[in-house]
Amino acid sequence: MTSDAGPLTVGEILRRSTTYLEAKGSSSPRLDADLLVAHALGMRRLDLYLEHDRPLNSAELAAARAFIARRATREPVAHILGTRAFRAMELTVTPDVLVPRADTETLVEWALEVVPEGGSVLDWG
Repeated sequence: MTSDAGPLTVGEILRRSTTYLEAKGSSSPRLDADLLVAHALGMRRLDLYLEHDRPLNSAELAAARAFIARRATREPVAHILGTRAFRAMELTVTPDVLVPRADTETLVEWALEVVPEGGSVLDWG
């Protein structure tokens, strides 16, 4: 799809995706749009801003729209991307696992501070 002024650009698809996800109730529509569009285009998030005027080809546009449509149904971004950063690791995420949250990282940091060297921790549920 193109706009009246020609093919959609990276910046325009980000703007439209953010507005759409906001209307669908996303609590972080711009972040969601950034992550999903970057993934669809095979880019780093920073590159979205460095190349905001770059036009999208039809395959890139279709991939970005598919990811945004999935997020609009409240599917977690981590499930769409298939990964989630957790501390210094990139974890594989599927619908079969719980997505690690920021408060879990805080709990791990606390445990590392209070558990003695060589100690054990039991994760109960």
